Amino acid sequence: MRAGSPLLDAVLELARRGWCVLPLHGKTPIVEDWPNFATTDEQVIRQCWSDHPDANVGVAHGAASGTFALDVDGDKGERTLTEFERQLGALPETAEVATGREDGGRHLIFAHPKGAVITNKNGFAPGLDCKSNGGQTVMPPSIHPDTGAAYRWLRHPDELNGLPELPAAWVEYLSRERQKARSTPEGGDGRPIPEGRRHDELLRLAGAMRRVGAGEQEILAALAATNETRCRPSLPTNEVRRLARDIPGRYAPKDPEAKRSILLRPYSTIVPQDLSWLWPGRIPLGKVTLIVGDPGLGKSYITLDIASRVSCGGFFSDGECAPRGSVLLLSAEDDPADTIRPRLDAVGALVSEIHEVRLERAWFSLSTDLPELERALENVEDARLVVIDPISAYLGDADSHRDADVRALLGPLAELAQAQGVAIVCVAHLNKNVGVPGIYRVTGSLGFVAAARATWGVVEDPETPGRCFFLPVKVNLGPKTNGLAYRIEPGPEGHRVDWEDEPVEKTLDQIFGAAGTTRHGAGGRRPRGRPADCRRAAEAWLLVALADGPVEREKLLAEAEDLGHAESTVKRAASVLGVVKTRASTDKPATWALPGPEVPGSETSQGISDPTNSDRPSERPETPSEVRGPELAPGDSDPGAPQGDAEGARDASYRRDGTDG
Repeated sequence: MRAGSPLLDAVLELARRGWCVLPLHGKTPIVEDWPNFATTDEQVIRQCWSDHPDANVGVAHGAASGTFALDVDGDKGERTLTEFERQLGALPETAEVATGREDGGRHLIFAHPKGAVITNKNGFAPGLDCKSNGGQTVMPPSIHPDTGAAYRWLRHPDELNGLPELPAAWVEYLSRERQKARSTPEGGDGRPIPEGRRHDELLRLAGAMRRVGAGEQEILAALAATNETRCRPSLPTNEVRRLARDIPGRYAPKDPEAKRSILLRPYSTIVPQDLSWLWPGRIPLGKVTLIVGDPGLGKSYITLDIASRVSCGGFFSDGECAPRGSVLLLSAEDDPADTIRPRLDAVGALVSEIHEVRLERAWFSLSTDLPELERALENVEDARLVVIDPISAYLGDADSHRDADVRALLGPLAELAQAQGVAIVCVAHLNKNVGVPGIYRVTGSLGFVAAARATWGVVEDPETPGRCFFLPVKVNLGPKTNGLAYRIEPGPEGHRVDWEDEPVEKTLDQIFGAAGTTRHGAGGRRPRGRPADCRRAAEAWLLVALADGPVEREKLLAEAEDLGHAESTVKRAASVLGVVKTRASTDKPATWALPGPEVPGSETSQGISDPTNSDRPSERPETPSEVRGPELAPGDSDPGAPQGDAEGARDASYRRDGTDG
């Protein structure tokens, strides 16, 4: 990094305050022993950012820097913070950082309380993280890895006469909270459980009881008593019963004699099956499909058009026949009586075959109510399609920007689709990260696109007002498919989708202006942010492109070029991700794959690839410890992620390390 760069100046300014800094890849520390590495030494800092010029900057909190941070994650965190301030007193004005999350997010930085023992604790309340000893937060001018937005100061420390300490009531609560977490994981100290924490506390109690062998009735009795005596206000009875009923299926009792083992199954014993389609070439059965686009372009109209054709066994606009069957609709934004039913009538749907899905006196959540959806599918004859519109409304307490959270929800959802043989179509919105390929325009974590087997984008025709395109973003399971054009037209019964007959050859990336862009963006203009965004975009694309297994190197690099990724940038991204490279032989081409079990003949395995980024054969590439990325281990990945998923493993790793969300 050249001397005097804005980033280096900002890092050194933090260090001069006595705050220990460390380099980050996104939000994850680049160095392994980062709590001991974090430093204020100017020479070390200059060398570190010379070695890692694209690195974000983090500050290690606690005794090292004399700081404490409260991480407030979006709207959920703000609601929890308001409740805590009501109970414990308002927080003083202090240094404040905007995190770049799409739904908002702040870091509130205080002086570390003198004499208090507050260790790092992620998720001590919904949407709130506690950053002290063992915790770090990303600092300006870093770039958020999901949104591409810069972290920025909302209130700079220079505006204050020194950092204030937390009020005494907060210090007492957080110290006691940590002690409670050490001694009584069930939270059984008799204190009231405030709104916003009731579900989590009862879930923790139920899980702890189940792990020691308690049955449903025992768990229900304990939850009911805790709910009645400690929850303020009490949760609805049906929600408590559902927790007690579902816990036995989610948590197995601990068996000290049980050992985990790997199951091996020869592929010769697996019977091959043909792939089935709801809409041939576009929406597969037994899989999850995404339809993404900005508001007002007819995404919901399209899902109802598809539902109508399935309910009647009609034909799609491209002449393909829809399998007749039942449809389940989860809609959070449209009223079933004055909006959805009239739209279904307008397109001639067989409405007796289309069912609204909702819970009695509760909001459906994919994190807790998937068994209810499974029972609903089993009770409906010939179910073919489930529509979730939009999926962001049904995530419960999960964070849509955390890859591990997203995969933990979409993994079981994909398993449900396969087990029931239905197509699950989820509607999502686009973020404002313009000038990048469509696979990372989906709001939230890249885990949404990675988990879906097909993703379709809805975008307005920039040349013809009122005309829109339905274009492929990613279709992993079939041949390349053209897009379609449509308009939302009025009819005698109401508005409906009017599809055009001719296919559309354009791609979503061409519409967005991402294909063929240079390092400095479309038209040669430098985009907001630093060039590191190019590598992060290449990393995100590689995770999707390699999600289903090894890909031929030449095909991969050709596709990267089509999307505007420079070959050198892709190779640097592969190095950071630890991509496994196999050498070409007389009968096999060279391939790239995500880290996993060691590949014979590969140039690297489960670590960082050749630091020279060369694809030439090598005996045993060196991996200097000072440039190693976060270690990936199969056991580190989240439950919903495929084996060897680098992003999910990295997310799980930094959460354990106390890094910021």
